[in-house]
Amino acid sequence: MFVIIKAGTLQTWRSKKYTSHDYSNSDPETFVTKVQEALNELAIDQTKPSEALDLGILLLNQHLKKQAHI
Repeated sequence: MFVIIKAGTLQTWRSKKYTSHDYSNSDPETFVTKVQEALNELAIDQTKPSEALDLGILLLNQHLKKQAHI
């Protein structure tokens, strides 16, 4: 099995902005606990797994930003 990915020109790739975040002062256990609590509060529709995944990813991103103090 293989995958072919059509990429843009190298110039286009280089022009994108990338940011880095400092997680050195974050506590992984607190992060996991907070994410678990937030997931437990979500009303997830079992018939729409794609929507549930989107909500989960959004939630993870929100908590990651909090951990990095963005």
